[in-house]
Amino acid sequence: MAIKLVAVDIDDTLITDELIIPERVKEAVAKARAQGVKVVLATGRMLSSTIPFARELGLKEPVICYNGALIQSVDDEQPLIHHPIPLDLAREIVALGQKEGLHVNAYLDEKMYVDEINEYTEFYSSFTKAVAHPVGDLLVFMDRPPTKLLYVCEPEIAEKWRVTLKEQYKGQLEGFRSKPQYVEFSAL
Repeated sequence: MAIKLVAVDIDDTLITDELIIPERVKEAVAKARAQGVKVVLATGRMLSSTIPFARELGLKEPVICYNGALIQSVDDEQPLIHHPIPLDLAREIVALGQKEGLHVNAYLDEKMYVDEINEYTEFYSSFTKAVAHPVGDLLVFMDRPPTKLLYVCEPEIAEKWRVTLKEQYKGQLEGFRSKPQYVEFSAL
């Protein structure tokens, strides 16, 4: 059977810790594409931090972002698919995070919003180069459904919340960890 499509994650797969695509990876992608294989980036990252890698590789296929919550062509302004978290559930996740003293990132309209800039914001931004926009209180600010929510915390705390909230929101939200310090939430 001939391979027709390859989906590739970005972090810890496509790029190095220095956030670059190694030459051997670029060559492998180019070789696959020359053989007619479609290459798709599939990541938890925001669209804006995914497109530069797609362009660097010369990809024209849509990219899968926010763990599948958004699918969009590289050169289009409108998404092909967008499944944000229902606002009522998003507010519950943010309120719980705030109550428990967890750092919360909310992703709306291709921007990352936070209550305040702190060490968790800096940690997250060092891996993604995402710019954080402090808004004071996310619950007050968040007036529409976010594409994704993310807690950034210590690894042992992250696992506790992943397990607890995965069970609590079973059938309503997807909750998972992409890095030891992250608990991510997206719509089903």
